[in-house]
Amino acid sequence: MRRFPSDVATHDPGRFAVLLNINARGVSERVRQTIRRIVPEEHLFISANAEEADRHAATIIERRYDGVFSGGGDGSLVMLINMLWKHVLRLNSRMSEAGSQRPEPFRFPMLGILKLGTGNGWAGVVGSKKGVRQLKHALAGGALKFIPFDLIETEGRRFHFSGMGWDAAILNDYLEFKKLGSRFPRLKKFITTLPGYLTSTFLKTIPVEAWKQLRGTGGMKIKVVNRGKRLFRIEGGGRPVPARFGRGDIIYHGPANVIGCATTPNYGFNMKAFPYAMTMPGLMNLRIVQAGIPELVLNMGPIWEGTFRSPRFIDFLVSDVEIVASKPAPFHIGGDAEGLREQVRFGIASEPVKVLDFSLD
Repeated sequence: MRRFPSDVATHDPGRFAVLLNINARGVSERVRQTIRRIVPEEHLFISANAEEADRHAATIIERRYDGVFSGGGDGSLVMLINMLWKHVLRLNSRMSEAGSQRPEPFRFPMLGILKLGTGNGWAGVVGSKKGVRQLKHALAGGALKFIPFDLIETEGRRFHFSGMGWDAAILNDYLEFKKLGSRFPRLKKFITTLPGYLTSTFLKTIPVEAWKQLRGTGGMKIKVVNRGKRLFRIEGGGRPVPARFGRGDIIYHGPANVIGCATTPNYGFNMKAFPYAMTMPGLMNLRIVQAGIPELVLNMGPIWEGTFRSPRFIDFLVSDVEIVASKPAPFHIGGDAEGLREQVRFGIASEPVKVLDFSLD
């Protein structure tokens, strides 16, 4: 897997907060008690809903923590990122309007990941584990390695992956499947594992989409318009080649079952859905999948590992694109369902985030 090089940051001991999503799969009472023995109470924040998480995010920025650990999955981390950015902008704007002489603006903190969600795609990239060894290391102070990750921006939100089509349909169906865990507690552990994810895919998504294709109502046509300065096409062997498209040019027009973009390679359960996502800083991997269900099912292994090559998998590295679909399609941001979209624009956000890197420890 391609990686951006790590950098090193220093900080004072104890200048990390921890925000736990109590609804996340791995945030059990035992885990909470373990973390309480490590993290002083004033630095530990626990949320049961978005409103509580937002209040905690405001406090984290106001206290000027060097970093914050997110205890949950990719969805929890994306939500936290957007809340933190909102409060950084709000507090700096308020300070500017008040004419404050304080020299230091409020800054976005480093991010640490506690692997406590269901899929944990980003955690797999930076080597985060279910344990709390990394948390102990961060709280002790001293040097920490981090990777600057680009984020994608659309509809006023920042995130690291998003998509339209079958991948969003799979995620939507899986979220519905997970609700069985609240009705049948004995199934909860199975549902939140990779076999549970695959069960939802094969029992719900694949039959539904196959039936749509048989009826001629499946799939969609898309138009992708370049809105950025830099653009590369991924050729055979994974080599990026500069593409001769200017701003406003259509870089793709045709059928697609999935179209998405990402700045990290992994979906949940370490599926390398975007294997070129960390090829170049400042660019995201735009992937267009024309392949049908038989090809996807028969090649699930290499697709999962990010090694599958096919002319029906089309990859670009882009900085800003607009996608127009022929009909409303399922849409997700960071693995969370967002309804249907016919048009969406993805652009690289103005500032990257620093995520603690434990992959080489």
